[in-house]
Amino acid sequence: MKNLFYSSAMLLLLSITVSTTSCSESNGKNNSSSANVNEAGVPVLLERSITTGSDEETNNIRTTYDNSILAVTKNALDYQSYINLATVFITEGRITGNLAYYNEAAMQMLDKVIDAKQPNKDIVFQALSYKSAVLLSMHQFQQALDVAKQGAAINDKYSGIYGAMIDANVELGNYAEAVQLCDKMLALRPDLRSYSRASYIRQIYGDNRGAIDAMKMAVDAGVPGAENTEWARVTLGDLYLNIGAIDTAEMLYKETLTRRPNYVYAEVGLAKTEKAKKNYDAA
Repeated sequence: MKNLFYSSAMLLLLSITVSTTSCSESNGKNNSSSANVNEAGVPVLLERSITTGSDEETNNIRTTYDNSILAVTKNALDYQSYINLATVFITEGRITGNLAYYNEAAMQMLDKVIDAKQPNKDIVFQALSYKSAVLLSMHQFQQALDVAKQGAAINDKYSGIYGAMIDANVELGNYAEAVQLCDKMLALRPDLRSYSRASYIRQIYGDNRGAIDAMKMAVDAGVPGAENTEWARVTLGDLYLNIGAIDTAEMLYKETLTRRPNYVYAEVGLAKTEKAKKNYDAA
């Protein structure tokens, strides 16, 4: 399991994007796991140490953050805004790599919603779905599975919740269950998230070519330049590197860096190709 190129925790994070309006300057300089809070009692977004992604993406994150802060300041029971804040933190953690800080920040917002025991089932479902993603990122796999099952009990027609259960079962070694859930997820919605999981499971069973085919479908299903699409493209490069196709892997990493400059996973990929070519100084 540890030799696989992409973790299931990262797979679930593919489903999380900020599509409302959102963020503040964020990342990397503070890797503390203790979330700093502002006057509204909401964790702050950290200043990013590098520029990555489009200006539009960054502005969307900032706007969602600012609007959500304003909303919860006016109404402390605006639970949808707490969920919006959680998605901002999850997205920033993925983009910047500062998972320790942003996982804690997201959990604070999600637990506020879940602990309120308010009657809106859709809000609760969203909170449970995102919480399972954060728990996977924290390697708390059994808890992630339990939380995802709670979400599925509310809504079993949303493909993303199957992704959480697939990921947790894979990490717990329940491969047969993961395969069955992946089939359900693909039937509900064949998209980047479900194709990437199909790729992951095929790799687990040693089907590298099948894993490559499924990850190609994941890339094709995404929006070029979007973080989740470029993560899938980098993972496709890793799969090619795994079978010795160094030039193809290098081409994919470079394409990602063209579409998303400074993307750390692509930079790591290029370093791996240099190592594979025994160019240790370049690596």
